[in-house]
Amino acid sequence: MEGLDGIIERLLEARKTRGKKIQLSEAEIRQLCTTAKEVFLSQPNLLELEAPINVCGDIHGQYPDLLRLFEYGGFPPDSNYLFLGDYVDRGKQSIETICLLLSYKIKFPDNFFLLRGNHECASINRIYGFYDECKRRFSVRIWRIFTDCFNCLPVAAVIDDKILCMHGGLSPEIDSLDQIRAIERPVDVPDQGLLCDLLWADPDRDIKGWGENDRGVSYTFGADKVVEFLKKHDLDLICRAHQGSPSSKPNIQSTPSIPLLSKISNSLDFMRLRVNLNVSLDVNLSIKNPNKVGFKYTNSSALLKYRGEVVGDVPVPAGEISAGETLPMNMTLTVLADRLLSNSDVYSDVMSVWGIEVLRTRLVIIRPNYRDGKREQFGFEAV
Repeated sequence: MEGLDGIIERLLEARKTRGKKIQLSEAEIRQLCTTAKEVFLSQPNLLELEAPINVCGDIHGQYPDLLRLFEYGGFPPDSNYLFLGDYVDRGKQSIETICLLLSYKIKFPDNFFLLRGNHECASINRIYGFYDECKRRFSVRIWRIFTDCFNCLPVAAVIDDKILCMHGGLSPEIDSLDQIRAIERPVDVPDQGLLCDLLWADPDRDIKGWGENDRGVSYTFGADKVVEFLKKHDLDLICRAHQGSPSSKPNIQSTPSIPLLSKISNSLDFMRLRVNLNVSLDVNLSIKNPNKVGFKYTNSSALLKYRGEVVGDVPVPAGEISAGETLPMNMTLTVLADRLLSNSDVYSDVMSVWGIEVLRTRLVIIRPNYRDGKREQFGFEAV
């Protein structure tokens, strides 16, 4: 595409001034959408990808955080990326967000991948902000051009034949992954059916089978349905987005999927899948000293345990914490893919040697565990 490098260069100018609006021309946006449509349609609806790859959750128009994510995880093509949808709405810069993502998709079609989220749909982003942003900054015509492009996005991906990724969740209508491949594009998102469920369904730890979804669209599904699906299709893991926890503290989620956080707020939320399927988790957390006195601490490690077994440790440099003070900590934790972490075990051990309370993390992982020939599913979600 002619002029693509110039568009990317201008969009990256916002790295210097956070929140700066980058005003592309209507002709440039039309060209981006038209070219991206061709790239999307040249690739399958069910992408087949390989690790290493960075898997990213919802962005929702938070352009400064998207740039920060690339700064942290590596700009394309130095790192491979799979985004799980919901690029627009809610945030203030949906146009910059989607334009940069489309630009990278066009420039690096075999290293950079975008799935469709439920907000890449005219009936949804007409309401939640994207339509208004397009109308205010350009015209309704530009919104329609974006809509035509969104209707061509793929809806799922498989990484290393073992990890199924989508925005929403499972569907009672899916018997074979070929059904995903067979979905014709361009297509609008229907109110029900396989495509709707892939973009809208949610796991529910409190049910078995299928249940009603509080969103009023699609279904919820229990851990039994995930276990059944993984076994039937010889998969190890389901990786999804679409949800975040409303609490600042971890919630145990016993469904065997990875609910990547629904937006990037105070820290980066993405997961690196390495070739050997080790999982590298980029974690930002805060620690608070609830005591009435401060103290110094020497170089140490925070141990993460599962059922008494150490599954990882995080080096903690020497420092000092005052009474009642809260300190941020940034770290990367690598866990073998066959390890299993549960909220109750992990968070009870982190920093417990100092009696410091863990307030906030941005880490999610759920892996299947095999015990006595049976597959058990645990995990945790935290915001």
